[in-house]
Amino acid sequence: MRVKWTRRALTDMEELLDYWEVAAPDTREKKLTAVVAYTYKLEIFPALGRPEPYLAIVRPADALRYATVGFSKIIHQIDGEIIWIKQVLDSRSDPRKLRTEDAL
Repeated sequence: MRVKWTRRALTDMEELLDYWEVAAPDTREKKLTAVVAYTYKLEIFPALGRPEPYLAIVRPADALRYATVGFSKIIHQIDGEIIWIKQVLDSRSDPRKLRTEDAL
């Protein structure tokens, strides 16, 4: 299995990095390393995490999975041999901020 990031997920990660640079510059690299390490684990254990309930309206409940790493919520989807990182966001944010158009 191989992990790939969608453009949306890469943009999300850039926004988080910008936020961490201001809010927590001393831990920015540690947080980034934790998110990337999780994505490597997905290559070995693609079913890590839980089904994403807030996006079940646009996909079957088990199609999108999520895990939290610190305060980062990582949403991924298994598509054959590819594990797509669909979105990365601060888990403290409003669930309505999940982008359903990116989940299709």
